[in-house]
Amino acid sequence: MSRTWELLANREPFRSYRTLFNVWRVDLVSPVSGVSGDPTADVSRDTPLAASYWCDGLQRLLCADIEQVKHYAGFAPDADQVAVLANSGMYGGAGYTEEEVATFAGGHPLAAEILPHELGHSIGDLADEYDYYAFPDDGSRYRGPEPAEANISKKNADQLLHPRKKWWYWLGADTPDGGVIDAYEGGYYTQFGIYRPSQNSLMKALRREFNVVSREKMIQSFYATVRPIDAAVPSGAAVAPGGTLAIEVLAVPPGCAAPSTGRDT
Repeated sequence: MSRTWELLANREPFRSYRTLFNVWRVDLVSPVSGVSGDPTADVSRDTPLAASYWCDGLQRLLCADIEQVKHYAGFAPDADQVAVLANSGMYGGAGYTEEEVATFAGGHPLAAEILPHELGHSIGDLADEYDYYAFPDDGSRYRGPEPAEANISKKNADQLLHPRKKWWYWLGADTPDGGVIDAYEGGYYTQFGIYRPSQNSLMKALRREFNVVSREKMIQSFYATVRPIDAAVPSGAAVAPGGTLAIEVLAVPPGCAAPSTGRDT
């Protein structure tokens, strides 16, 4: 786990915002080794967090008993996010957007890649950007409502730009996962009728970077949890009518600021 955190802390946007994080480890002793569903769906193991593959019939979806997860996480002070490391070498993970919990297979060689992807779900409420798994009987075309997630949309680039929806102001900007921000068809487990901001970000494939749209949403989520004002002088004092306020803004890390597009914001 220490190695996984070290790699995560050197990945953007965690690296630039490292000082916002404290990390606590809670060790659990299980009466048996391993995880349910490994190596096959019929394998059942009685573990403290009831971790199990094959959730919703999907082998790689690694679930856990959220009530138990929250109970044991309570041994760490004021935990805002919980990462469940499963004792398994079989590929898998999950991100619980409502519960602020991520799971990942700690014994898999890609464990350090699985965790930031799942934290994209649990911290940033980001959607998966890959285009498989759902709607096989519907020609893999998305026909649902506009998704709530910041990094996926039913709208193409023109429809994002007018009237300024979701990642419209990032259109044309370079992105650390390669290429430029646009509206690329495919994502949200569907091939057609849905768009993602970049060609191949971490929310689509491992060993990639978050695109700038996802980085921005992650940073917003960081600041929704921590207090964004470092200090105020005089502290807590009211400002008299006609008084002056001065704000010193810390430098924004590269790739985290909105680009200069020449459009009104």
